[in-house]
Amino acid sequence: MTLIVEDGSGLANAECYASVDEASAYFEARGKADAWGEVDDQEAALRLATDYLTQIYHGQWAGQRATTTQALDWPRAGVPFHDSPNGLYPQDKIPVEIKRASYELAIRTVDGDLLTDTTRATLSETVDVISVTYASGQSQQTQFTMVHAIVRPLLFGGGGMISVERG
Repeated sequence: MTLIVEDGSGLANAECYASVDEASAYFEARGKADAWGEVDDQEAALRLATDYLTQIYHGQWAGQRATTTQALDWPRAGVPFHDSPNGLYPQDKIPVEIKRASYELAIRTVDGDLLTDTTRATLSETVDVISVTYASGQSQQTQFTMVHAIVRPLLFGGGGMISVERG
């Protein structure tokens, strides 16, 4: 199945933010090309990476969707960007941070699912006279620190520019 990559126009049928060629070049430059796998697996990995970004960050992105009919959270309008003349990220582009986060998540699918079913962590267990102690308040979901650091500037209040007006 052909991968449908968002091109910044707000495609209604887009499946991911980056192409296999873009991801392959990224991994080649970082010495990870061998871990990247075959094209069919790469396409699936990029789809899964996009699913993860949507499930984890939906509702946290700065700005708003550029169109009402687009399939994915990006492109967006009203996203602060310090390198732009008007202070906003172009609403017809996919930020490099989104692409890089996609690459990093895609290669992590080689090691397993990005989002897994979770259970409470068992701290101790006694077999005779059965006793179990569970961890409380501990997330069992893997946290992808590098990915979060990459996308943080694009999150609402996450490091982008904030306009301040004095009256």
